Amino acid sequence: MAKVDCLTTGGKVAVVTGKVIETDVDAFRNKRVGVSVHDDGKHDRLGYSWVGRDANLEVPPCLSAAPFERVQKGTGDFEVLPWQLDYPTE
Repeated sequence: MAKVDCLTTGGKVAVVTGKVIETDVDAFRNKRVGVSVHDDGKHDRLGYSWVGRDANLEVPPCLSAAPFERVQKGTGDFEVLPWQLDYPTE
């Protein structure tokens, strides 16, 4: 589980960043991570980024690697919904 500080979408791609608050991997607890999803309707892909424990850096909000990992068949059927801002007409 993560405390999310940014979620953005564009077309069929979404990026989310935040701080991990619950995990079974101690090295990720309280660390910032970025995850991206590409929803192509058939073979979704994921991307992710984090900074190693020895670096004095953090993943910035709204930043992750391009989706590069294929999701196993039958799992992770993501649906990215485009975010639309309603602009005033006047």
